[in-house]
Amino acid sequence: MEQYLLWARDWIDGCIPLKPSITHVNDGLLGYAALVVYEEYGQSARLDFAQKVAGYLMNTATRTADGALTHFGDTVWDDTLLGTVPFLLEMSKVSGNAAYAEEAYTQVIRHANHLQDPTTGLYHHAWDESESTYLSPVYWGRGNGWMMLADIEVLSTMTATHTLSATVLSIFQQQAAALRLLQDSSGLWHTVVTRPDFYSETSASALIGSAFRRGVEAGWLNAADYMPAGRAASAAVWRKVLADGTVADVSGPTGPMATEAQYEAIPHDQMQLYGQGLTLLLDRPFGP
Repeated sequence: MEQYLLWARDWIDGCIPLKPSITHVNDGLLGYAALVVYEEYGQSARLDFAQKVAGYLMNTATRTADGALTHFGDTVWDDTLLGTVPFLLEMSKVSGNAAYAEEAYTQVIRHANHLQDPTTGLYHHAWDESESTYLSPVYWGRGNGWMMLADIEVLSTMTATHTLSATVLSIFQQQAAALRLLQDSSGLWHTVVTRPDFYSETSASALIGSAFRRGVEAGWLNAADYMPAGRAASAAVWRKVLADGTVADVSGPTGPMATEAQYEAIPHDQMQLYGQGLTLLLDRPFGP
């Protein structure tokens, strides 16, 4: 663990001078790294950087009329919560300011309002406020995984009596129920989760499998239903790790696109660092 923290320290210390201004919600990923390193090694410059990121997200970043953080222009993407929710929760912990956590909670709900299909529980990739329609209606696998990760992180910090707790739990459980039924016999999920004829995608499967495990362990998901699914996902994801450590079948960077076929066309034959990292979410056995 110490070596990982040292790598993170050297990396973020190199990044901070290159970011004199914060300009995008994804900069929350840098803020999160700065906080983790600050908590372990100190140094005010790291905390100052994280506070600058927090100020941008809370006061400057573009939002929809109802307050949902946008990814570009007036579009809401499921990608956004990866860069914002874990950082805001960690910022709340480090600073002792509950406003950051409350912002994370409300962003999960606002994104669900725009992106979660009320019938299926699955998430569309992106929504366009000015057009009042989906920029991409596709049920992208990794995007659905990002939303599950955000829900789990929020639920892990909320008290059961919080006024938004029941809402977030319902959002999470509805999506989990839909995804459980779409799991392939291999244990994986497809790059578009509703298309069993499309390729299976490892990073989405790691995110969903990890959320199932954490949901069962916390008591948010029924063990009889979700423990077998989580175990199958974990085993299937680890079978994708090649002899040299490369995680195979991780789709490349994916912006919102109009058709399902365009997602199937995204290459998945090269190593992607986020795929390497997400596989580590399944770094221990599932269940007793």
